[in-house]
Amino acid sequence: MVYAEMKVQPSDGVFPGVTASVPSLPAYSYSNPVYADINEGFSLQYRYAYIDPVGVGTHYVATTFYGFTVGYNTLEIEIGDKEITKTDGNSWYFAKGIMLTDWFGFGILYNRYTFEDETVKAWGYSFLLQPSKYLSFGCVIDHANEPSPGLLTLRQREWYSMSLRPFGNMFSLSWDIKRYEGEEWSDVLHIFTLSGMMWHDILYAAQYDSDKNISFSLAIPFDISTRTGASSIYDFGYTNFNKQEAHAYTFGITLTEERFRNAIGQKQRFLSIVLQEPVKEIKERGIFERSRASFFEIVRSLREATYDESIKGVIVQIDAPVLTFAQAQEIREEIKRCKGNGKPVYCIVTSVGNLEYYVASAATKIYYTPNQPFGITGLKAEVYFFKGLLDKVGIRFEEVKKGQYKSFGESFTRQHISDAARENLIEVLKDLNQQFISDIAHDRNVTVEDVEECIASGILTPQQAQAKGFVDVIARPMEVLQSLGVERYGLSYMVQCDDYVEEKMYVYDWGQKPQIAVIYVEGNIIRGIAKDNNFLSPAMIGDRNYQEYLEKVFADKSVKAVVIRINSGGGSAIASDLMWHSLVAMKKRYNKPVVISFGNMAASGGYYIACTGDTIFTSKSTITGSIGVLFGKLNLEELYAKLGISKDTIKMSEFADIFSESRAMNDKEKQLIQKNVDFTYNEFIQKVEMGRNIPTEAIPQVAEGKIFTGSQALNNGLADTQGGLIVALSYAASLANIKGEFKVIQLPEKDIDLRKILKGTSFQTALSDMLQYMYNMLIFESLNKEEVLLLYPYEIVIK
Repeated sequence: MVYAEMKVQPSDGVFPGVTASVPSLPAYSYSNPVYADINEGFSLQYRYAYIDPVGVGTHYVATTFYGFTVGYNTLEIEIGDKEITKTDGNSWYFAKGIMLTDWFGFGILYNRYTFEDETVKAWGYSFLLQPSKYLSFGCVIDHANEPSPGLLTLRQREWYSMSLRPFGNMFSLSWDIKRYEGEEWSDVLHIFTLSGMMWHDILYAAQYDSDKNISFSLAIPFDISTRTGASSIYDFGYTNFNKQEAHAYTFGITLTEERFRNAIGQKQRFLSIVLQEPVKEIKERGIFERSRASFFEIVRSLREATYDESIKGVIVQIDAPVLTFAQAQEIREEIKRCKGNGKPVYCIVTSVGNLEYYVASAATKIYYTPNQPFGITGLKAEVYFFKGLLDKVGIRFEEVKKGQYKSFGESFTRQHISDAARENLIEVLKDLNQQFISDIAHDRNVTVEDVEECIASGILTPQQAQAKGFVDVIARPMEVLQSLGVERYGLSYMVQCDDYVEEKMYVYDWGQKPQIAVIYVEGNIIRGIAKDNNFLSPAMIGDRNYQEYLEKVFADKSVKAVVIRINSGGGSAIASDLMWHSLVAMKKRYNKPVVISFGNMAASGGYYIACTGDTIFTSKSTITGSIGVLFGKLNLEELYAKLGISKDTIKMSEFADIFSESRAMNDKEKQLIQKNVDFTYNEFIQKVEMGRNIPTEAIPQVAEGKIFTGSQALNNGLADTQGGLIVALSYAASLANIKGEFKVIQLPEKDIDLRKILKGTSFQTALSDMLQYMYNMLIFESLNKEEVLLLYPYEIVIK
């Protein structure tokens, strides 16, 4: 039997409607090994083809995993040029697909055929090229070696394929050519295929070739996800072999971890979000334990669950999280969006506080633990002062500033808040408190007076809180989960949010998927490169770090837009200006849209770098502004005297030791530094005037070091649009004309976080918090080479 000379092989009856350039299912990796690696999804499949009028069938079983395919096929038929006869044989198929990029991959394959006690081994290779979402090319070379001749003779088969998809995945047009070694090109088999996707992501294909063979296939996916994503796919096919006057009827079932967006299935599982411990903006990879979900993963999972047909509802468990006001507000907005789209959101509260309840109040139903008193107290701002401590040890802080509200140095020079700072802080706190009360009243369907009365009451019992409408059900977490039916028939129907965002989705689009980059400006801004090498050090970013991130994403052609996520109170004035210039220069060099997203804080230097003329998104509770400048240094003269330390200075000019820590500045030096501070301040307000299009006469109302809430910033022109990170990403996608799916890449990528090894006792936690706070308050020490600083006025903790 010259098996390779058959224009139609047995596998063509088992896989009707396949082409070498349209990766419809991982199960079809038998036709092109690359298909198995497009999503690296695990699948298990069985297929059966019944041949009429021969009256026999052929079976095929296979599995795919990490791009590998292992398959077994019974060869119970011989498809000759004019007839089909019964045979007795089998074949094993091994293949590996390797997608090097989103748009190019190659595969290798190995076949082991056994026919009437004779075994032949053959190998081959394949390619898949998808240069755009409209065009796909495939090539498969079977039997590339030259097996020894015998009863079963194999010759090389070349399979070339080209597909067009002009209007999305609704239909694709394919042209395949199959040619055997030595065959004239005029005799090759031409195959024409129409394939695509219908309602509920049902896949179809219709095929016709130059031998007048006709085939049809239909694959229907069902969503069977539980705590992990999964689909079952049932496919049916028909092939008419014209010359052989025969028909093949096929049936297949595939179980895969790939999920379809619109597959048939009941909404039966819950998305679980656990808010516990600090919610990090940037995900930290854990060691010895699993990293907790980042803030982006939380809000992203909520947004995706809103439109996911497999998600029945969302369960948010609140257990003593450390949240910022802006984070709480962004989570609330996504909860409300999910709820508004018909997905109930259930909140289980086991610890109560202002921000914890603020998040919970947006939910459909609040469950509150029975043994925990209930109380919301209204917002407060805490400001620490260290002058008394510094006086005891003999340290003085000397400050020169521009901006009457620029109050950073007050923590070291005063024992209480100044009148100007108090006035500014009260304005901010009043606005935040109003947002807090009015949002709770609106979402809980109670009056503002009811909320104010609850705050005035201090502490309530759970039953009192329930009677006043602040909680719905008093129950423990396990009781809630049982009542919601998250476990049925021994299966858990609750998926954790970080697992949920990592689920493998069916790849709907060809080619390179567009990307949007999110660059995080987190913590203090310093010169040079910031290294995260101290488990007690706060978050920092250097101007060179920022420049490297920008160069990476702007030079990457797959990155279509950039979002700058700012959560910083500033730092070095020089570094802030260099970061501002880096973004301006990149925008001139590359034509890519940029969107600014404010986190909990974008103040002083954090606001400076945002004055690039790009759209600014802010939460209502973001702390921003602080447009002012300061200089500060430590005077250790008294401390040195107490310690018996003396210091002689030999200088070649009057101001050579102007920044010396061993003495106080004189009036002449202060005047000189004031000029420098004023110069930097004028540079700052010019950036604001140009970047924000604010007239000069309006600058005093937004400058002078004054801080604002995001809501106030929207009114005075310091920000453009209300919205969090997800809203900013959506807007960036629209600016980049991205119509379908896109990837989000995030910089920086955190290294393994060894701090998790050290945590354990409450004493360690308290000590770490105290040292962290003092480190932040003394950040100017890490900036001791800077002449002027752009720093947020206070380390203010709003609770």
